Amino acid sequence: MVKITLKLSLFLIPCVLLLTTFKVNYSQVEQLPNILMGSIALSSSSLGFFIAGVSILQTSNLSRFYEKLVQLGTNRKILGWLMTSIFYMFLLSVTSLIALFFISGTGIETTILLNVWLALLIASVLSTLFIIFIFIIVFLK
Repeated sequence: MVKITLKLSLFLIPCVLLLTTFKVNYSQVEQLPNILMGSIALSSSSLGFFIAGVSILQTSNLSRFYEKLVQLGTNRKILGWLMTSIFYMFLLSVTSLIALFFISGTGIETTILLNVWLALLIASVLSTLFIIFIFIIVFLK
């Protein structure tokens, strides 16, 4: 339960802060369509790498690296965070695509959609950083 709460809080905390506290004016961002296109490209390529990472980790049970992961108990942590990153990257890609269709609107719906997009971007980056930190910890031990 704690793991799910932590993984959901990566999205919920920025989303609540963006919707209530921080008022981001997206109309001042001139290159927003290009940023959304870049977000689609980045999240799609990251999604492919993370899915490949999951399949490689699950099929490489003969390597010394995987044995070390199992000994330290981090193989499940890495797979869990990889799945979290895959989930957030997929949602980021879909939200970016939807936001591209509504980018010309100036209503509250567009602002809420872009706030959700920004919260998903933050959650994607943070979950990816957790994976990197876990790998750094494993290599330092």
